[in-house]
Amino acid sequence: MSTPEDKHQQAVDGLKPVAFLLGEWRGQGHAHGKPLTGRLSVSEILDGSFIQASEVLCDSDGELDHQDICIYRYDPVEEQLRVIQLTPPAWRSEQLVICEENGLRWYGGPDGPTVTLIRQGDQIVSSVHLATNPNPIAQMRYARDLD
Repeated sequence: MSTPEDKHQQAVDGLKPVAFLLGEWRGQGHAHGKPLTGRLSVSEILDGSFIQASEVLCDSDGELDHQDICIYRYDPVEEQLRVIQLTPPAWRSEQLVICEENGLRWYGGPDGPTVTLIRQGDQIVSSVHLATNPNPIAQMRYARDLD
């Protein structure tokens, strides 16, 4: 029988594949052909058993283009890493996270977008693909915010 401490440790250990995202990041990229700048803020929350990633993207005029919050958690019962994505207006999805050699990906089913977060040296490349298009509809390249 596992103790609450064991369950907590399982949850924390299950998040290790996401830990490379922790920190403050600034980036540039595009979505739907428009240039964007972005901020990605990733931290442990709720006793370290969740990781929250908040992304804000702005267009070249500094106007908000997109924002979302992703909450990563490890489900010890199903032995799966999961992500809950929240975007305005009041949209939510929960997806299985697939760990890869240099990062992770998750997707919203056969008709939904695939999101990838890949480590490239000391940067992160975030891409969104649709099943109907081989090119990313959005892609951001983030570097650590050292300010």
